[in-house]
Amino acid sequence: MKRKLNVRLLVRVVGTGFLIMLLLHIVHGFQISSQASTLFEQGMEAKAKKNYRRASLYLNHYLQRKPEDRNARVEQALILALSAQSPPQQWRAIAVLHRLLKDDPENKKARHHLARIAVKLKKYDQAITALKPLRKQTKEKERGELEHTLGWCYLGADEVQESLRCFRAAIDHAPGFLPGYVDLARLLWVRPPAGTA
Repeated sequence: MKRKLNVRLLVRVVGTGFLIMLLLHIVHGFQISSQASTLFEQGMEAKAKKNYRRASLYLNHYLQRKPEDRNARVEQALILALSAQSPPQQWRAIAVLHRLLKDDPENKKARHHLARIAVKLKKYDQAITALKPLRKQTKEKERGELEHTLGWCYLGADEVQESLRCFRAAIDHAPGFLPGYVDLARLLWVRPPAGTA
């Protein structure tokens, strides 16, 4: 006795299997999307509580599911910068922030964090490079503090004349910013300009 293949039954079984797999794929995609948004929210909650290790962990998991999310990449880089304690962690943070600034050169937070870490590592040239572009972006009332920070970076890089210029600019932009006056006076006392003795 010859057995015949029931083509209709085969088509129905394969079609039903395909529809079930498609439905499972759609449900799985929805679950992953829902999980990803929860991971991002948990990461932001941990950041708000200053638990940077946990925040970084949640954002890493989130970015594995949503690698195209630029905002999450920015948050991850900033969390890495905030949590970097040892020099190797700080160098890693600098590398991540440099990559971030390559994609988004206008990111003020990233520039500030990069400069802060560079100063900790006594890499004043990198801090200066990170902060100088902010002169164009910074509002007038915040410009005094920026110039003051640049003054300290130039002083660390042993560029005294540029440091003096920045401290003077800090006073010009923010006359009420007292540290600008104090640091300018201190610098003029310790290193008076040539020709005044």
